[in-house]
Amino acid sequence: IKSNYTTALAAGLVSVLSIGAVLPSGAQHGPRDYQRTALTAIKEGQEALDAVDRCIRVYEPRIKMLGLDDGFGWFYYQKGVCLAQLKNYKEAVEAFKACYTKFPSAKNQLVKMALFREGENNAVWDFAKGAELLEKFLKEYRSDPVARNVNAGEVQGLLAQCYFKMSPPAFEKGMENLTSCV
Repeated sequence: IKSNYTTALAAGLVSVLSIGAVLPSGAQHGPRDYQRTALTAIKEGQEALDAVDRCIRVYEPRIKMLGLDDGFGWFYYQKGVCLAQLKNYKEAVEAFKACYTKFPSAKNQLVKMALFREGENNAVWDFAKGAELLEKFLKEYRSDPVARNVNAGEVQGLLAQCYFKMSPPAFEKGMENLTSCV
C-alpha cells in the first residue's frame, strides 16, 4: 500500500502543478506553501491534516477566481489520507468522496484513487458499502494509469473481507474474491 500511496502522491503533485502558476511568485501561504507544509508533515498526521484543512478553507471558496482547476482535489485526497492515518475512517471517507465529486474532471488525476480509498476506508466499518465501492473501482477504473498501481489482489482481498464480515455474511462472494486474489 505504501508504494501505491507514493505513486498516488506523485500523481497528485503533477495534477496541482498549475496551482502555483496563477499566484505571484512571492505570494506567502498560497496553495503550494500549504502543499509543501502538508508533504513535510505527512508523517505527523494531525499537523498535515491542519495544513491541508487550512488550504481548503482559505482557497476553495476562490478556486474559480484564482483560476484553479480540478487539481485542487489533491488537497481533499490528502485530507482523506491524513484522516485514515489518524484512524478517523468515517471522515476519511467523506474527504475521498469530496475529491472525486467536487472535482470530477480528468484534470483531477486522483478521481479513481479516491474511489478506491473511499472503498478501502468504508471496508473498516461499513462492509456492504466498502464492497460496493471496491467492486465499482474494479469494474470502471482498472484501465486508469494511476489506479493500475493498486494491486488487484489487494482489492480482491479487501472485497473478500467485506463479504465475510457483512451481516449476514456473503461467503460465496467472499470465496470468489479470495480465490481471485491468490
